[in-house]
Amino acid sequence: MQMSPEDSARLRRLWDELPNEECDGCDACGEKCAGDIAMTHWEFEQARSFLALRGGPARPPETPARGAFGPPCRFRDDTAGRCHIYPVRPLICRLFGLVEWLPCPLGRWGVRVPDGIEIMRWYAELGPRTYEHWLSASVKNVHTEA
Repeated sequence: MQMSPEDSARLRRLWDELPNEECDGCDACGEKCAGDIAMTHWEFEQARSFLALRGGPARPPETPARGAFGPPCRFRDDTAGRCHIYPVRPLICRLFGLVEWLPCPLGRWGVRVPDGIEIMRWYAELGPRTYEHWLSASVKNVHTEA
């Protein structure tokens, strides 16, 4: 789904304006990084390009199921205790610790984005899909164009 120029500009502004301080490395929130994270096509392209620049695969490695929250996010690096795509993580990940429904597990941050619900309603209208969906769609497009 192609975003309008206005929506694209708004998403980029949100990325720039949301508080982006890295925590002190406790990684308590990382235990909640689970499932297939939805992202816009633009965010997918950011993640794919970032992985390629780092020499990583366009398709992040499969990760084994674990934890109470289900299978971990495919971008979660349990060994390093970090996200493979942290600098280009999707909006939902950027909101972690900043909105009431995704609080910092250690209570270090309060609600810093009070309009988070409205942001997520707008974001849902952009048609976010999983990384795997976008990757599969881009592979299909390559095959149909050839």
